[in-house]
Amino acid sequence: MAVDTSPLPRTGFPIGAWLKPAVQPIVALIIAVVVGGLLVLVLGDNPFQVYWLLISGSVVGMPNILVTLQMMTPLLFTGLAVSISFRAGLWNIGAEGQMLVGALVAGYIGYAWPMPGYLHLPITILGAFAGGAAWAAIPALLRVYLNVNELVVCLMMNPIALLLTGFFATHVWKAPGPTNKLPDVLPTAALPPFSVYSQVNGGIIIALVCCVLFAIINARTVRGFEW
Repeated sequence: MAVDTSPLPRTGFPIGAWLKPAVQPIVALIIAVVVGGLLVLVLGDNPFQVYWLLISGSVVGMPNILVTLQMMTPLLFTGLAVSISFRAGLWNIGAEGQMLVGALVAGYIGYAWPMPGYLHLPITILGAFAGGAAWAAIPALLRVYLNVNELVVCLMMNPIALLLTGFFATHVWKAPGPTNKLPDVLPTAALPPFSVYSQVNGGIIIALVCCVLFAIINARTVRGFEW
């Protein structure tokens, strides 16, 4: 009688499956650090001192950490926008313009549409989503109906969004006084702040929740595999 001596399939924790997606970002980070250090060295400065200033100015001390979280919030949203499109096989390099248009719409709703807080904040957030989605719809419709490359359209629309939102913020909806910006949003439309050291607020929580939801949808649902 023949005996099957083939090894049994492993049923343990798939460490390799969890580590593999992290290899490429780590390698890219190492290459970026080495190349950046060489450039700093060519300019005549100490790369170790420069990198230490970069690290200490961002993650050493609670005020610096809070400012880093503040700066990280829009990057999480724009990075997520790029990731979702890339997962579907599209190059969305227009996330910068979409963020600017969404911020302009949210800023306008936040100061010009007074309403109760339980409505104002959600409508302001939805307005930001709608503004960014409307700006993203332009290259999307051109790609679907005219087969125009979305990479080129998104690239050209970023400076248009920058100039357009700047015009509205400094002329059309400009706040009174010498500052070139929109009026401050009403308290009913403001996300709860976390600190007096920076402007970090509840937006960082929303961004992290969106990242987790995307990861779950992408890896654990039929829609995620259909992308």
